[in-house]
Amino acid sequence: MLKWAFFVSGRGSNMKTLLDGGMSDEVALVVSNRRSALALEHCHRRSQETYVMKSQDVWQDLDRELRSKGVNALFLLGFMKIIPKEFVRAWQGRMLNVHPSLLPAYPGLKSIERSFEDNAPMGVTVHEVTEEVDAGEIILQEKLIDRPQQSGLSLNELQFRIHLIEHQLIRKAVKLWIPKRI
Repeated sequence: MLKWAFFVSGRGSNMKTLLDGGMSDEVALVVSNRRSALALEHCHRRSQETYVMKSQDVWQDLDRELRSKGVNALFLLGFMKIIPKEFVRAWQGRMLNVHPSLLPAYPGLKSIERSFEDNAPMGVTVHEVTEEVDAGEIILQEKLIDRPQQSGLSLNELQFRIHLIEHQLIRKAVKLWIPKRI
């Protein structure tokens, strides 16, 4: 059985989707790099255990905490921090990320905005995490739209629809994905 840790930075809508969908018992820890993340409030209301990172050099401490909780799979759900290569190597093959673009197009930050500005296809990708940002093996991918500027939808409307697709894909991913190393 997989024991998950979810990594969040903001309001945590993807995390909430999974926890509210019945995964609470499978999640040993919710990790945030921001003490003010709204996702943490949701966790506290649910009595879901959390870990707030304090500085750059806490990755070894976090690794020990994850292992002590029996975690064997990580899911980055809107985690807005680059993870050090050493940590990625230690968890290689056991980490997923949800990204709001059709990778390999538009890796990194502001993916939705950049694809909209370029009138490029928009969608969501769930992929394995590697040392190179947003470059891991694609697990699931779904296109929202081919030419966003011709759709008549605003950037805000498209962002909302992207988030709905994220919620669908992450549910599928936790059911389908088998880590390479447990």
